[in-house]
Amino acid sequence: MGKAIVATTAGDIPELISDKKTGILIRRGEPKEISDAVNLLIGDRTKVIALGNEAFNEIKRKRLVLKESVENLERRYAQTYSNSKKIWFFSKVVRHIYYISLFPVVVISFFVMKFAESGIRKLGLK
Repeated sequence: MGKAIVATTAGDIPELISDKKTGILIRRGEPKEISDAVNLLIGDRTKVIALGNEAFNEIKRKRLVLKESVENLERRYAQTYSNSKKIWFFSKVVRHIYYISLFPVVVISFFVMKFAESGIRKLGLK
């Protein structure tokens, strides 16, 4: 199924390949190690199959973990979005209640001002 891998230890490669489990890691700039690894694989067909299968299975496991991680992240975003819509709705309701509670104050203030204006006119102060 999978392929046997020979790779260097440069960069992030060791995070992707486990030495002698999912592939063979060699030090960069070591041609003797490359030839030894390739000769090992040429001479040991069961090793080639075992490394290839384990690499393939490891990729499948990592894909499954990645898929689960993405699904969890999507669920969290959906939940957050759903909660934010609920919070938004609640804040709108509270805001309307606040404005409604101010309405009598505004109406009363309007009539007090009108009453005061008419009283001031009657007294000839304006």
